[in-house]
Amino acid sequence: MYLTQDSAVDAGRVLGFPKKMAYIRATEHGGEKGDDFYAFSMTRNGYLMHASQGKYDDAAVTPPSFYGKTDWGRMNMKVVTRPDVASSEWQLTYLPSKLPPAFNVEGHRFQVKSELTRTASGDSVDWFQQATPFDNMGAELKITEVKGLISFTFDLVIPPAEVAWSETYERPASYRGYATPYQYGLRQQFPIHQGA
Repeated sequence: MYLTQDSAVDAGRVLGFPKKMAYIRATEHGGEKGDDFYAFSMTRNGYLMHASQGKYDDAAVTPPSFYGKTDWGRMNMKVVTRPDVASSEWQLTYLPSKLPPAFNVEGHRFQVKSELTRTASGDSVDWFQQATPFDNMGAELKITEVKGLISFTFDLVIPPAEVAWSETYERPASYRGYATPYQYGLRQQFPIHQGA
């Protein structure tokens, strides 16, 4: 997934996506038409939190609450800080669901591609989940029954956001002396799926 790669994490900072390197990585393998087997994993800080593998059987499963509901907009909190950390501007932004006329595209900015949607019933999913030194997800989110799985592909267009609220915070020079300058770094990780 592009948004969880290290270069995209850094590129997203200037756009107000404050991703950190301790985020949860999710990777998927397989699932193409004619190859119904899949593997999915979630890792954080090098520890496996969750893995599931199985076979898509395209059975009817209960869709998630947001699935197909394109009329929802999105609020984001954006923080733009000067390189010398002299000031930070906080912005509450809103992305409407429908695309503006300038895009010359009719419809919503989030469009599920139904021809690429795959499902698996609960009996077709092998589920594994555990706690790590950083997360206790495996113990806190107890799974008693797997209802099913939906894998979908979507087109997402992100137009310029509307700023609903903005406030700028100034920092004196004495305060800025305690700040650690940001240094760019890039890690390469090549996850291997269980069962791949």
